[in-house]
Amino acid sequence: MASAASATHTVLILGSSGSVGCNTVKALSKEFPHVKIISGVRDPEGCRLDEKQFNNVTMVHADMSKPETLYAAIPRNVECVFINTPGDANRTHYTINAIDACKTAKAKHVVVVSVMCIGRSGLAFAEQFKPIEEHIKKSGLNYTILELPMFMDNIWMEMNSIRDEGKLYGPLRPDVKFNSIAVCDVGVAAAHIMAAPDKFVNKCYRLTAPLCTKLDKCRVLTSVLGRPVDYVQVSWDKARDCLMKNGLPAWQTNAIMELLKDIESGESYCTTVTSDFKSITGRDPMSFDRWCQNFAICFKEGFTPLDSAGWHRLVEWEMQRGKMPAAGAAGVTGGYAAMPMGGCPTGMAPGMAAGMTQGMTQGMCQEHLKGCPTGSPCATRRLATGQSS
Repeated sequence: MASAASATHTVLILGSSGSVGCNTVKALSKEFPHVKIISGVRDPEGCRLDEKQFNNVTMVHADMSKPETLYAAIPRNVECVFINTPGDANRTHYTINAIDACKTAKAKHVVVVSVMCIGRSGLAFAEQFKPIEEHIKKSGLNYTILELPMFMDNIWMEMNSIRDEGKLYGPLRPDVKFNSIAVCDVGVAAAHIMAAPDKFVNKCYRLTAPLCTKLDKCRVLTSVLGRPVDYVQVSWDKARDCLMKNGLPAWQTNAIMELLKDIESGESYCTTVTSDFKSITGRDPMSFDRWCQNFAICFKEGFTPLDSAGWHRLVEWEMQRGKMPAAGAAGVTGGYAAMPMGGCPTGMAPGMAAGMTQGMTQGMCQEHLKGCPTGSPCATRRLATGQSS
């Protein structure tokens, strides 16, 4: 797609080492090659997103917990800043830090990631994100808010049980429908907004794909794998124990369980389907079926793109299919390789659950990654068998 933006159109992505941020960098670089991209990360040396793998990306140190780094990183009068809300207990404060720094820099437009449960008073994640949305609306800045559901990509955390047992585990009823979105589609939508922000001033979008059940997912996986994949429902207590055993603090575990119980009870935000993605991008979002087909090699050969080796296998396969050009293909490695390994019956890993439960994926812990080697037992299997972590 040719870019309508000029060569002087400069944007900044805060939290670009996480999955949403990295996929936004990828989409901007691919679809809008004339946009100058500044990639803001907490640890430039430890970041797996390599600026050398893109023609139009420059990496800078930008830590939302340290406002002084933000003031140094945000260019004055920058066209657009994308704030990928961090997966941290203090993310409300950190995101407000970033909004204030954007205002000081006189940024022309700011895109903020939020959650679709925002209207549920008393819900932990809603209470974290309400002040963020209120702050950006009162800031005087031109803004766009992206409210997100859970990610399709969470299923990578269950690859071991899918591969070894042909099972998906979870506390939800197998026929409960709920919304989701692919991480890559979030990146595409954010890229389109950042490339032409004047079209999206002071608007809030909810990005969703078609509804899906656990049984639907098993049907799709069965088709992709060519062998049965079945769903096994487990108790809520076991699901909660699994999250805790995976190292999640109590506040995150409780918040995730709130969301899952809202799905179970059919809360409207869990079943909402919008056309917002298409209105932004001009195309339909990926269904779970299409998403699985795009990653068919992973499911068929039993690996995930969560580590560098698995990611490069996927890139090679995509290049052979003509889906990805050789130049810059490896530049996305950071988005997946930075994710922690392991799994849980909710479909979320420890680091992912911290920030991805309702769409947030920044801040994947590198130390956690080092402690979760590829091939370690899947938490879903521990949960089903009663094993400890």
